[in-house]
Amino acid sequence: MNNDTDQSVMEMSEDVSNNQRFDKANGSIIRTINFGGEQLEGKISDKGVANFRPEIGWYLSRLRGNQTTWNAGNRGTLRILDMFSGAGGLSLGAAEAASAAGWKFELKAAMDIDVTALKIHKRNLKTKLLISRDIQELIDYQIWKTPSGLEFSEHPESLHELARLKGEVDLIVAGPPCQGHSNLNNYTRRVDDRNRFYLTVPAVAAAVGANLVVIENVQGVLKDKHNVVGKTVMLLESLGFKVANVLNSTLKAELFGVPQLRRRHFLVASRFGMPKLKELAGVLRSAPITASQAFSGLPKTSNSDLFNNYADLSMENQERIKYLYNNDLHNLPNAQRPDCHKDGHTYPSVYGRIYSDKPANTLTTGFLSPGRGRFIHPTEPRGLTPHEAARLQGFPDDFKFETEPDKNLTGNNHYSKVIGDAVPPPLGFVPTLAAILTNN
Repeated sequence: MNNDTDQSVMEMSEDVSNNQRFDKANGSIIRTINFGGEQLEGKISDKGVANFRPEIGWYLSRLRGNQTTWNAGNRGTLRILDMFSGAGGLSLGAAEAASAAGWKFELKAAMDIDVTALKIHKRNLKTKLLISRDIQELIDYQIWKTPSGLEFSEHPESLHELARLKGEVDLIVAGPPCQGHSNLNNYTRRVDDRNRFYLTVPAVAAAVGANLVVIENVQGVLKDKHNVVGKTVMLLESLGFKVANVLNSTLKAELFGVPQLRRRHFLVASRFGMPKLKELAGVLRSAPITASQAFSGLPKTSNSDLFNNYADLSMENQERIKYLYNNDLHNLPNAQRPDCHKDGHTYPSVYGRIYSDKPANTLTTGFLSPGRGRFIHPTEPRGLTPHEAARLQGFPDDFKFETEPDKNLTGNNHYSKVIGDAVPPPLGFVPTLAAILTNN
């Protein structure tokens, strides 16, 4: 899957003038971030996590649904548009970053073709406008080459519901479809037409007048044969944005409070100044959280609650799980694998058991099936529940994956889609804070 030693992953800053610390005081964990002359201070209850180190306890407390409060003053309201939003993981991280930097936040709109995901977005983030049209129907733009690079030939025009947002958006966060870039896609990798969705983000930024932009994708986007990242940088710069170095903008999720090995590339741009993503990431990194720590305090599995129940598996897969546990293994031997996953198969972690003492492997929409990755529970002979997967994605327990109270989604498969497709909120916190601090 992802190569842990990939040299494209950013090296962290050693600047000792900036720092982060976690302290315990009076039943709370205090997080202090010093960066670029700013001091941001947050607080969260240590209920249920008092026995953990403060930097681990901070993230585990949030996972359990405890709320953070930040003492950063009130600079105004940051208005956010979430493109390709899914259920809202990136928006949740952006909202936390806004609060940390002293801004109130308002989710002006979310755009996605998954109507159920949009309803989840609205329930959790009080999103004002939900737009379920294809992005190609919402923005009219053309690009031309100039001696200095690329520009829009005319100012992009927003259409339909998007036209209502002109002058109403400060920050755009976007997670364009990434299957075309993913190493899991062996057929259309890096030449997929969906890669061009990436280019709609600067067009929308121009049309609505946004001043801050954060785009998330897999690190393979840098190798896209259409050079969508390079083209997007040129378009944003032609609009007056400054863009953080995209060759040094891949983050390791496990260093930022996500109990999962995940590599994601971020493009961060601001009209107010150069975002210092690399430097801020160096300050915000923390010790990794293990799978067993992430699962601490979870309710027992329940047949009557889809969110806290694992999927029914075939007899063959049940036998493979038993084999792992009976032999105290984490990797299934070739003799126990189906023919398609024996010698020479591409993904050795399939049918694998999660390590208790390490972050989980990258979570995907296939987390309900052991044949789709290392998705077998670390201490119980079964697959994962959606709740456990949400924890591994960094979603707190107070984030509800139902469209309305007391209403389960229509089967575990939709849980797997909205959770597996999401941007982990603690990871989204880092680049959006870098963007927002250019305006502090």
